[in-house]
Amino acid sequence: MSGVWVQTDRSAGEVLTHYSAQLKAAGWKAVTDTTTGSLRVITHAVTDLNGREALGTLGIRPWEKDGGYVLTVSVQGFKP
Repeated sequence: MSGVWVQTDRSAGEVLTHYSAQLKAAGWKAVTDTTTGSLRVITHAVTDLNGREALGTLGIRPWEKDGGYVLTVSVQGFKP
């Protein structure tokens, strides 16, 4: 899992859209989009050349101090 604190004047939706586009360009496809309170998580999937599927998540939530957001990316790995 990887995370970063992003300070920006853009909305959370704009930040998430930017990073979602990066995943799409790399071949990942969004499969779910869930919002719970101030947390939004989009689950993505990608298939390798052997037909194995990996799942990953892209999440964003407000940073409690100083404004900005915490952006989290995680990959669960390929299914056997």
